[in-house]
Amino acid sequence: MASLHIRLDRHSIDLKEIQVVNGYIELSLVGLSVVHLSTRVTGQELVYTPYNNSACFFSNASTPQTLDLEAGLHKIPFSIALKADLPNSLAHRLGSIFYSVGSVALVGDVAMRAHLKFQVNRSQSKLSTIYWGSSPDRKWRYELEVPKYIALEEQSLRLSLRLKSLIPNSSKTESRGCLLGCQLWEFASFRLVEIATCFAHIPCIYKANLSILYIWSFLLLPFSVPEKAETQHSQSMNPYTCLLTEPSSTWSNPLQLQLDLSKSDSHVDTKCDRICIKHLLHLTLAFNESANVYLDFPAIICGQPPAPELGHRRDSSLAEFTDEKLITSL
Repeated sequence: MASLHIRLDRHSIDLKEIQVVNGYIELSLVGLSVVHLSTRVTGQELVYTPYNNSACFFSNASTPQTLDLEAGLHKIPFSIALKADLPNSLAHRLGSIFYSVGSVALVGDVAMRAHLKFQVNRSQSKLSTIYWGSSPDRKWRYELEVPKYIALEEQSLRLSLRLKSLIPNSSKTESRGCLLGCQLWEFASFRLVEIATCFAHIPCIYKANLSILYIWSFLLLPFSVPEKAETQHSQSMNPYTCLLTEPSSTWSNPLQLQLDLSKSDSHVDTKCDRICIKHLLHLTLAFNESANVYLDFPAIICGQPPAPELGHRRDSSLAEFTDEKLITSL
């Protein structure tokens, strides 16, 4: 019995390493045949609605082939290029971004089809940024090292904190300590398609028939008006708090933190036409008898363990690193 299967060299493709899908078509024939073979890679985004309508944002095919093949098992290689700026694969309760390879083999009057999904992600280097500044009342100086990229597979977030009192003879204030708080927020934006507003134009006689109403919904889908993006936020790890009884001691011996992520509630950063996932790291330094410090940092969660560490410095007072800026950019 004839059969068609797709085999891939990699089921997870890191776009930082390779931008091509390699594999072969496994075709089994029972007799001498002329085969017309075509293979295509597609990328689609799907926002979960009552209609589950999807949109294709990437498509590329190999050159169609016409082959004279004998009976038996044949392995036909293929190589299809990808774009470097493709969004990461995503599986979210509100939507998904997925990639697949499809192949069609026409043998006589019989068409055989095969379909196989694969993952696309983009690993990042361990770029650590050092933010520094002082409390609003100039009583404390802080220096914080934050990773710009967080590997989801490592399931942890590493931070380094140094604090120094700028007030002479600060033993009284020092003795009451500093409360450190840390949160990692995920902002998920999904742009839905409004169907209900189009039902007003459907003849009333059809509204009583659910099957006809369902058909009308798909006929009107191309003419529907997109809704404003719906943004939902959740925490990618349990909120963390730590009381520092001697904050100034961290200036010579930095406080090293390793915070556990919730892999089931965290997703990689990605952006497509109708789906966008971003993250924000929020820290609070609550001093006694001094103004509190509130810091927001952009955080990028990637799907592969980062490569060797690099570092650069940046002043945390830059206005681009704010909660409001991040949300409005979705």
